[in-house]
Amino acid sequence: MNRFYYLRNFHDMRCKYERVLSVIHQQLNREPEEDEVFTTLRKADKAEREQLLEKLDRMITQLLNLNENFQMQMKLNEELKRVIAGLQKHVELLRKENAALKEQKKLSDKNRFGSKTRKLSSRP
Repeated sequence: MNRFYYLRNFHDMRCKYERVLSVIHQQLNREPEEDEVFTTLRKADKAEREQLLEKLDRMITQLLNLNENFQMQMKLNEELKRVIAGLQKHVELLRKENAALKEQKKLSDKNRFGSKTRKLSSRP
């Protein structure tokens, strides 16, 4: 037995062989062979299956929503990376400007007050 078949919309295999055979002919359009197994779902199983399918649909919807949120977060993350890179460049420019201003102040103070050696030598 290595071939299994599911008979759709047929819930009761307790009926006579002729009825089962007619369903097989109707659904599969052929004669059954010795090594084949035919299965059905009980009505209760079908209801349970519907509940499981509904739950699966809800889970798929949740996964799709999570994926959409993840994609939005990734875009936001990339935008924040660009903003941070821009801010880092701006900080570097400000540091260079600060260093240049400190050097300019140092030169200005030197010209204004003279060098330390000149100050010390000008003392009596």
